[in-house]
Amino acid sequence: MKNKIASFLIAFVIVAGGARNAHADSARERLAAEGDKYFHAQDYPRAVAAYKMALSADPSLGRAYYGLALTYHQQKEWELAIAAWKHSQPLFEPDATGLVLLGTDYYHLKRYDETLAACRNAINLRPNADTQAQAYYWIGLTYNELKQPEKAAGALVASQRLDPADADVDVELGNAYYALRQYPEAAQALKQAVRLQSNLGRS
Repeated sequence: MKNKIASFLIAFVIVAGGARNAHADSARERLAAEGDKYFHAQDYPRAVAAYKMALSADPSLGRAYYGLALTYHQQKEWELAIAAWKHSQPLFEPDATGLVLLGTDYYHLKRYDETLAACRNAINLRPNADTQAQAYYWIGLTYNELKQPEKAAGALVASQRLDPADADVDVELGNAYYALRQYPEAAQALKQAVRLQSNLGRS
């Protein structure tokens, strides 16, 4: 699941960067495109600097806030990422991937109610199956942390249906079933996780 989040980050910035480059007729847009370039190169300090320069030129440039949020997310600077997401939200149509990532940033700060709200808002946008699967996964993971295994299991089963090849989901589902004392179901989920991990190692 973590690898999928990283791939979504890259995919979004590729699309956003391509759209921006087509209209890069101002200093702010060129600076934002430069931030994308540094993000792709994993040169995060330079990406941050470029996005901030773009925002100095135009504080309403939502794509720069989005890029800044992605960059802080990759640097595990959760508070800064959340602040950037909040700046970006009024400047965009609602975005499910961004909401899931916002939820993960809240999760790492143990702000679980906000994690749940962000991921539910993402699901309500009816995004593609992969994004929904991520949202349900983080909801399930959060409920496991909150010691509410019944709710965790429900969310994780939904994630599993949308993406049956994700071992992380099966691990958390196994943990939820174990907490519910549903031991055969827990064993089945954990065995499935091992099978998926073995298949991944052979691929």
